[in-house]
Amino acid sequence: YEERLRYERDDEIPSYFTDQPLESGITRRRRDRQQNLRINEATRNEHQLSQLIREEKNIQRLKIERQNILENIENLREPICPANAEFIAKFRLNHEHERKLVDMDMVKKQIECTLCQEDLKLNDSYAIWPCPGAHLFHYDCMLKSLRMRNTCPNCRHEVEGVLPASMQAVLHRFLSRLFT
Repeated sequence: YEERLRYERDDEIPSYFTDQPLESGITRRRRDRQQNLRINEATRNEHQLSQLIREEKNIQRLKIERQNILENIENLREPICPANAEFIAKFRLNHEHERKLVDMDMVKKQIECTLCQEDLKLNDSYAIWPCPGAHLFHYDCMLKSLRMRNTCPNCRHEVEGVLPASMQAVLHRFLSRLFT
């Protein structure tokens, strides 16, 4: 009786209530051990799954970091250079004095600002890039573009740019950001 109390589960129907022969203590222990092995196997599988998930996340993170490093190296070869402050100030001042607005002829031609990919609408402010192609953009789009790059988005014609720092200084900044 004491052995049954020790090894029988509460939810288990005692064997003397069933037609099955009584189970010996050794058989019961063997069955319990097999059940524990199955539970341990499931726990191991869950642990292994979480480990693989963590590994995959690390691989994805490293791919993103590698891509960022490649982009930064690419920028070292062709440094991104905004238009200089004097050029932007002159551009803004010129726009305030000679505000250019879209007229009906321009609307009929369905001219598109290639920066925002939207058609110029009647009475929108626009600006012309000082390049041989005289490319047309919304004024605000062109101002944002000048603050980021000193080249025409369509033909890469340059305007006065900020003097780029020496390559050594750029490389030093890049490496310090990378390893800090």
